[in-house]
Amino acid sequence: MQSTGIFADIQKMHDATVPSFVSPRSVVSELNLWQGDHVCDFAAGAGHFVPHLRAAVGSNGKVYARNEQPAHHEMLMREHVMRGQHEVVPHLHTLDDGELDIVAGIVDAVLLVNVLSRETSRVTKLLAEVERVIRRGGKLCVVDWRTQRESERALLELLASFGFTPKRALTPRAVGVYHYGIIFTKQ
Repeated sequence: MQSTGIFADIQKMHDATVPSFVSPRSVVSELNLWQGDHVCDFAAGAGHFVPHLRAAVGSNGKVYARNEQPAHHEMLMREHVMRGQHEVVPHLHTLDDGELDIVAGIVDAVLLVNVLSRETSRVTKLLAEVERVIRRGGKLCVVDWRTQRESERALLELLASFGFTPKRALTPRAVGVYHYGIIFTKQ
């Protein structure tokens, strides 16, 4: 089946010079964040995106780094908070804990990297929380593995049901050959 729309744009941009994997620096660069923005990495893990997000939002911004793993949470605390980088706010939080301790509608951009393909049973809870914290007009950046599990249409329909409209694809320079990346806007 021939891809259409934003997924066709992703396929057209592919060439032999594309890196194999995701470049956190390039993904953050393509988000076009502003100094003072509040951003949330919903699956911060070991924090590969955090330094780039921190640099993009500056000392007046906030980087909320949500983790479900205590070891990753502790590592982010050591790497950022204990070094005086108070714009980084690690959150140890599972979807079963209820709402994340972030004021509703305050976040300018949310990053979901390699989340939707592995959180299939809890995706509704996850997206409801993303929708709660992100402001109207805010950006949702989805970067995930290219798989056959979710059809392109199903992904777009799912995110549309939470009020997100696709705006543009990330470049292959940012996401590599094994991933796709799309920036959505909250309506």
